[in-house]
Amino acid sequence: MERSTILQLGPEPIDIVGDVHGHVGPLGRLLDLMGYAEDGTHPEGRRLVFLGDLCDRGPNSPGVFELVMRAVEAGGAICLLGNHEQALIDPDPNERQKAGNAWFFGDESGCSKDEEDFGPFVRVQASQRERIETFCDSLPLAVEHPQVRVVHACWDPPSLEFVRSLGPAPNREIIAAANARAVEHLRKEGLHERFPAAKAALEGRRRVHEWAPDRGVTVEEQWLIDDLVPGEHIEQRENPVRVLTSGPEWPARMPMWLGKKWRFLERVAWWREHPVDRPTIFGHYWRQREHLHMAPYDEHARLFDETGPGEWLGPGRLALCIDYRWPRDWSKAALAAYRPDRGELIFHDGERLDSRWGERG
Repeated sequence: MERSTILQLGPEPIDIVGDVHGHVGPLGRLLDLMGYAEDGTHPEGRRLVFLGDLCDRGPNSPGVFELVMRAVEAGGAICLLGNHEQALIDPDPNERQKAGNAWFFGDESGCSKDEEDFGPFVRVQASQRERIETFCDSLPLAVEHPQVRVVHACWDPPSLEFVRSLGPAPNREIIAAANARAVEHLRKEGLHERFPAAKAALEGRRRVHEWAPDRGVTVEEQWLIDDLVPGEHIEQRENPVRVLTSGPEWPARMPMWLGKKWRFLERVAWWREHPVDRPTIFGHYWRQREHLHMAPYDEHARLFDETGPGEWLGPGRLALCIDYRWPRDWSKAALAAYRPDRGELIFHDGERLDSRWGERG
């Protein structure tokens, strides 16, 4: 059967599971609460749709992959490509390293750093590595269902058209084509050499919290940052796969320490600027299950204002983010699934919220 990068589903009821990030135990509890068997099948013929980001930062990424791959192989599930799966197969070796993915790529030093940052974790076995890469290479990037649209981070029609134009190509080829498109735009701006050089020069410093560029940098560092920021902006904006899997980002007002790295771009609420015309479900954005104001930069407030965890977003309230975190403990799981036919949001700890598009939560 020929693969499809943008899947068209029939009217069967679906359950959309948010970012998992290695939390295999909470994922199992969530599936149990929804009535799924171990192989991902459901007695009522329901079907799982995983938003991607199965891996990294949590305790057992290989275990999550094994569970989801079994469900997909049994025909009871679909999984989308998230930015963390994208990193596992990106043809550009400079794009493969992410905070929390030493379970797949790390040497002893990298694994020690990730254990210090995120806690102990299971490492991939040699026998699992090729299966996981093949699985990631085959994942669709979006789903259209009669009730809802589903994507990992951003429903962006031009990016979807770029992906469609490449036909049933494997994801490695699609990612390579998207990377090449971004490089061409860097070339047009005269940054195709200066940006990679700046990125390489600053990479080590960006992963050290004590660097603190928000408090000031040297003249040499500022020269590098002046090449880094417009380059990263172009790299994100002009790469269709990145737009779909990690959303648009814009130069930030100040450097931010997020995800164990100093960042110079900030996420933006695309659902406000480019509102959708149909109910759209996505993950990626670390929505706080209970909002705690955080200084000096409150990303949650910028993206979600004072909305509750089950509230729909944007004009017409047609967008819903179901990637959740606890603000006081980022390592604590907060897995959720949305059931469109029931208008229900369900968390792995048993909490259920009524959540219907077009309405306030």
